[in-house]
Amino acid sequence: MSDVNVGIRVRGLYETEEQSRVFEGDVPCEVLRECFSADVSGIQYPQLKVATGPIIFLDADTHDWSEQPAGEALEAWVNALKHQPDCWWITHGRGLRLVFAGDNFEDRALAAALELPSAFKIELKTDSFHPGGEHPKRPGLKAGPVHWNEEVACDAVSWAGVGHLARVERDELLKAHDYCHGGRYDHSRCPIAGDEPSDAGNCVVVLDDVIFCYRCAARGIRRGNNLRPGVFPIALLDSRSVTTTIFGRLASGLVHWEHARCELQAAYPNLHIDVLRDVFRRVLEASYREGDPRVDRVFNPSLRVLVADGVWLDAGSLTPFRVTNDTADRLPELPPGCGNLGENDICGGQLKRCLDAHRPTVPR
Repeated sequence: MSDVNVGIRVRGLYETEEQSRVFEGDVPCEVLRECFSADVSGIQYPQLKVATGPIIFLDADTHDWSEQPAGEALEAWVNALKHQPDCWWITHGRGLRLVFAGDNFEDRALAAALELPSAFKIELKTDSFHPGGEHPKRPGLKAGPVHWNEEVACDAVSWAGVGHLARVERDELLKAHDYCHGGRYDHSRCPIAGDEPSDAGNCVVVLDDVIFCYRCAARGIRRGNNLRPGVFPIALLDSRSVTTTIFGRLASGLVHWEHARCELQAAYPNLHIDVLRDVFRRVLEASYREGDPRVDRVFNPSLRVLVADGVWLDAGSLTPFRVTNDTADRLPELPPGCGNLGENDICGGQLKRCLDAHRPTVPR
């Protein structure tokens, strides 16, 4: 392949790399448009592969769902994303394929992965089945049309605010305003334009982090200039409330990785551990001054301990762990030489001071 900024190969599932049709150019979205508009009817199960350039696919599968989601529900989830893809389509298997290209493409894809409901099985890829072809495991089924977002914000991701709201805080906020997670309501309950006369029924739905109104989305009505039509962040229900994401809560306590991953995997069982670790590091780096040594200490591989109900546990055996000065020295929140912790001091006052300083959270 020639030395270009963007290159995409398209070939059949059983064809060799040498048989690929190559699409090249300098502008990612222009190359993608050319690739998607190409006639692939003569190719058996056409696949596309990003060879070079700033393009990544977010694959959100619904294979394990007992009932396939409706197209309008999938569209609502995409429209509710703060970090919008450059284009997207409904896959042959009734999942979602989001494409991020250009500036900050990887960061935007990671942030969007955190915003989608955890029921989706999500991974980031550089290959995909072509939306215009057939799928070997979905005979007779067609993918949906490619939807393009003409004006996508490619700004740097604000890592300090990514991820789902802490579940307890979210549910309390919803309850205080007579909503429930997953509930559907008439337009009179729309927090964007509920005072406008309308007979629209069940057009308001409560998602993980936002309330989405189909009527407002169809009419282009938005809460603010930085939000898409029909999208209302749950955190805005009460301007006096202080809400935080799971990542933000863990980062604020400088919770060491071995413990933090337990909470993150529980909150995001659909995301690969490497994705969670990468995002957690970025949130930490955004939360503290550049070069803060405690960020690296969070990921100390020798800290194989957890905290549960005031007791340190060995991360492997989940048995009580005898805290030593060496363990305390490695904790990111405590400076070296903080100790005088006895070998057998598991729940005593000295360990309590260690716990208070470390401010860990308990895995759920």
